[in-house]
Amino acid sequence: MVLAFALGRAGEVSDALWRAQDAAALTRDLEGAVAAAGGGARVRACGRPFVGPYRGPLLAWHLDVPKAWVGFSPRAPGVVFRSRLGSGAPLAPRVPSGERFAAVAGHGRWEVLAACSGAG
Repeated sequence: MVLAFALGRAGEVSDALWRAQDAAALTRDLEGAVAAAGGGARVRACGRPFVGPYRGPLLAWHLDVPKAWVGFSPRAPGVVFRSRLGSGAPLAPRVPSGERFAAVAGHGRWEVLAACSGAG
């Protein structure tokens, strides 16, 4: 019984470690994605940034913008940072059909799409 409990707990620790490593990679890769998109100033000049759920504070920090400025439902003008939260998860956020975002960069676990305003 003790062995079964210990094995169960070891599995939980292993899962938690994997999730922490995955989150660290997502964070590290976002820095590269912002750079590949031309840097924070260029992204901000293009329009509002958009990202999937649970990643808003991370993107706001990398772009040096208030968290409230980061959106979750992409629309032009703006820049969409898409990623998966896990290996089986879908890319998020989904870009609505009819919005004219074009792929501009990618790095690691991130893809970046943009539909810039006249200033971008």
